[in-house]
Amino acid sequence: MISILRNITGITLLLLLCNVVYSQTAEELNTRAEKVLTTDPEKAYAFLLEAREKNNSETLSEKISMNFAIVKRIKGEYRESIRLSDEVLKKAKSEDIKASAYNNLGAAYKRVGENEKAIKNYISALSIYEKTKNLMDAATVENNVGLLYQSLEDFGKAKEYHESALKHFSLIKNQEGISKSYNMLGIVLANQEDLEGALGFFRKSYEIEQRLNNKVGISEAVNNIGGIYFYLGKIDSALVYFEKSLQIDRENKDYSNLADGLNNLAEVYMNSGDYRNARLNLDSSIYYSTKFNYANAYLHSLETYSYLFEMENNLRSSIDYLRKYHAAKDSVEQISNRENINELEKKYQTEKKERLLLQKEIELKRKTNLITIIFTVLFSFVIIAVLIYRSLRLRNKQQRQEFELKEAIATIETQNKLQEQRLAISRDLHDNIGAQLTFIISSVETLKYAFRITDEKINNKLLSIADFAKETITELRDTIWAMNHSEIDFEEIHGRISNFVEKAKKSSEHIVFNFEVDELLKNVVFSSVEGMNIYRIIQEAVNNSLKYADATRIDIHAEMAGNEIQLFIRDNGTGFNLLTADLGNGLQNMKKRAAEIMAICEINSEAGSGTEVILKMKK
Repeated sequence: MISILRNITGITLLLLLCNVVYSQTAEELNTRAEKVLTTDPEKAYAFLLEAREKNNSETLSEKISMNFAIVKRIKGEYRESIRLSDEVLKKAKSEDIKASAYNNLGAAYKRVGENEKAIKNYISALSIYEKTKNLMDAATVENNVGLLYQSLEDFGKAKEYHESALKHFSLIKNQEGISKSYNMLGIVLANQEDLEGALGFFRKSYEIEQRLNNKVGISEAVNNIGGIYFYLGKIDSALVYFEKSLQIDRENKDYSNLADGLNNLAEVYMNSGDYRNARLNLDSSIYYSTKFNYANAYLHSLETYSYLFEMENNLRSSIDYLRKYHAAKDSVEQISNRENINELEKKYQTEKKERLLLQKEIELKRKTNLITIIFTVLFSFVIIAVLIYRSLRLRNKQQRQEFELKEAIATIETQNKLQEQRLAISRDLHDNIGAQLTFIISSVETLKYAFRITDEKINNKLLSIADFAKETITELRDTIWAMNHSEIDFEEIHGRISNFVEKAKKSSEHIVFNFEVDELLKNVVFSSVEGMNIYRIIQEAVNNSLKYADATRIDIHAEMAGNEIQLFIRDNGTGFNLLTADLGNGLQNMKKRAAEIMAICEINSEAGSGTEVILKMKK
């Protein structure tokens, strides 16, 4: 649930305030930048550039540099923000500046998915603010820590931090902080499935942000209200709120939140069955999340694409995107390890250079020994390289096998669950509806013989009811037959159609039936949906010929033409004019069924020349 809700600007900002004026003009510019950091980062950046040019104070310089780092993070340039924050920490003398740098590092590391580094920096910031009794900034960091615990799905711990932050913001009557705390508590309650409670917090946040006229805060609240309506099943309301939130994000050029919002909108369309719009929004989210290095939104998009393809029964594409998701997630989680490895590599290279210098000095005195040492080192290096290569190769092979096994198990489990659901539904249909239809037939027969009804109209009506119930039972059995199979081969369809044709022969003895099937089709396999629709199309075409065509011959022919299956149902009946005739529900239903299985249904007819129905399907 947490993926569709959004916290305010991802992580709350700590703005640096200046108490001593060193350069009035530079100080004013820095203060103006701090006021628009969240609402207009581009304008804030321009103010900071001018402030840096006019500043001649070392203390104010630290604050300006810190605000540059914050702006970079808000604009989605997380690695640059991390670099600038690290530079500030190296030079900073003020405890408040250090705390702000630690907080910004926590926010940036969280955005790129490095949660271990994020929590480490947040705790460092919180420790400083608690020592200096800075309630506002301490509460801000408490909210940030709570957000991190949310991402780790420890919602109990997250709730403790957000409630503590709300208490501190309320003590100092900081409306912006109160709004942010309401927003975050709403997300926690949503994840704990208390949707009404969450909606109450989001509305409180929205009311405060409107009073403050904070567009970013309004966007967050609107997005989250839309998320709750989505989970409550109020899709139309959810769409309205999500679109409104995206409009504000575009105006603010808040691309990280825009990527999150596009993912949310895609989920709404996907659950509504509008897969085209779901793809469009997912593609847009992937564009923004990759361009601005927003790891969480990118992972969310890949995971949602996997679910989308699964809903479309495209298991291969679903598994491909699931593989991409896990690969990207593993890559994000291993960034910290790679940096440690790079650091060790640097140390190794330094030591190697020192050894080479030493070897050059020894070479002047002991040439022979040096040659021996070189050969020994080379030989050892080759042995180590071979061992490392074999170890890596074995580990990669094991990981690949484990992943393939997990994929296979997941696929089997999904198929088993679907089959169990099909069987359960088919049993219910057979035991309940089938039994009720049988009871209707029995009751009609009892009425006929028990009361000796002589009225011909009543007798005919009862006979019509019994026949309709029997036909319904036959249709129900066909449906149950399709539901009990995950796959249906053409041989089974052939058998069903043959049974149907035999029944038709008995009721229409004056009509000659001819049913031919290409041998190449016997081993062709369809999904249950495809098989049932093919059978229904042929059944509908034959029934139309029997009822309306006044035909004496009906031909059914199935063949394989290249990679296309072609079915022909022809009669020699009266036919009709396609341009003037009123096409009934039966013909329209055939076309709809064909469209559902990505096939083409053509109907050819002329008055006096019979009718031909052609079904073409790629296979």
